[in-house]
Amino acid sequence: MAATLLALGLVGAGYIVNHHSPTAKIRADALTLLIAGLVLIAVMIAGIVFRRGSMVGIASFMMGFELISAEDIFGAVFLIFGGWLIVRSMRRQRAGLAAGSGPARATRAKRAVPSGPPKPSKRYTPPRRSRAPARRR
Repeated sequence: MAATLLALGLVGAGYIVNHHSPTAKIRADALTLLIAGLVLIAVMIAGIVFRRGSMVGIASFMMGFELISAEDIFGAVFLIFGGWLIVRSMRRQRAGLAAGSGPARATRAKRAVPSGPPKPSKRYTPPRRSRAPARRR
């Protein structure tokens, strides 16, 4: 949550500084920085609400690239934080699969081989004909 608030402050400050820049190209890119930053902050908030660490990690990583492209040194902080969250979520997922919990366990339980004779089919199957030669008329 603190990273989201920091990102909001940095994006807002970056927009104000870039919007009042004497260079026309930087002024033109100020709105892009603001929109991209707000979208990434919204993704980070959604990841926090839905408790998806990988979602927050990817959004933080992208926020780091956005801030670095806007020549903000704090982008490195978001790159490191996002990378750490991504690696952490991958390790947790791998540990969960090895322990037999999560979605992999549920699919294995569904594929379990039933014991005993097979259940009778509800479909009607006519009796087999004997292999006697066909009658001639």
